[in-house]
Order: sequence, then C-alpha cells, then structure tokens
Amino acid sequence: MKNLLIIFFIIFFFTNTKAEEIIIGKAKVINSDYIKINEQVIILYGIEAMERKQVCYIDNKIWPCYDITVRFLESLVDLGETTCKVIKKSRMGRVFGICEVINIEINKELVEKGYALARRKQTKDYVEFEKIAKKNKLGIWQSKFIKPWDWRKKFNVPSDP
Repeated sequence: MKNLLIIFFIIFFFTNTKAEEIIIGKAKVINSDYIKINEQVIILYGIEAMERKQVCYIDNKIWPCYDITVRFLESLVDLGETTCKVIKKSRMGRVFGICEVINIEINKELVEKGYALARRKQTKDYVEFEKIAKKNKLGIWQSKFIKPWDWRKKFNVPSDP
C-alpha cells in the first residue's frame, strides 16, 4: 500500500508540473512588439509599443515613432540568437513571451530605452523602467503621442489580445 501511494504521488506530481516552454532561434521582427522565431509569432509580454500607422510629434512635426521602434527592435534581434520563454498563450493560441538576446531582455530594453510602454494589465514588471524613460525623455517620451491602447480605440482598430 505504501509503495502504491508513493507511485501515485510521483505520477500526480510529474503530470501536474508544467514544463517551461522555450523558443530559440534567429528572430525576425514582425512589428513594434511582435517577433517571429521558427514560424512562431511571439508577442512581447508585458509591453505595448506604437501601432503601424501611429505617429508621434516633436515640435509639431511628425516623428515616425513606429518605424524607429521597429528599427531598434531589429538592432536587438540582429545581435544573435533569440531565446523566448513562453509566459502564456491566449484563447486564440497567441503566444506571449519574454525574450532575450545575448543576455539582454528585449521586453525590458524596449521599455527602458523609451520605445514601448508597460502593459500593466499583464504585469507590473516594467512600470519602473517606463517611469525612468519618461523622466529622461527617452525614445517616444521625447515626443507627443497617444498611448497605443487609446490610439486603437480612437481609430477603431481591434485591440491586441
């Protein structure tokens, strides 16, 4: 009986332990906060960057904040192989991950350098980095812009998951 309980415990423990899913490979930038590795699209978890048609303004002149963010993200993934830890999958099967390249966490780097905002509905992990970028007027914080979630609402663009 004792052996049966031990076997039951081992089976229960190992079948209920969720293995961490990792995606590794050469990343391709899809947009300002999506990348693709080995045909798998990964949404950068906990952050929100400008939308494709969104622009920002500096001194009342258009500043292409989306394009600049995409180029910055490309410069990061071009540093080498990207590793993404899958944090969650949406009901629609979308994959959210925290990604890094040569020990640089991409999600954090985008927020810290002012190219993305913290997505507070997912995590508070990046809020402090956003505050610092805003205080130092880095990236988008040197411009006037509409927050991406407000921009989507204003222009009736479907929201991210």
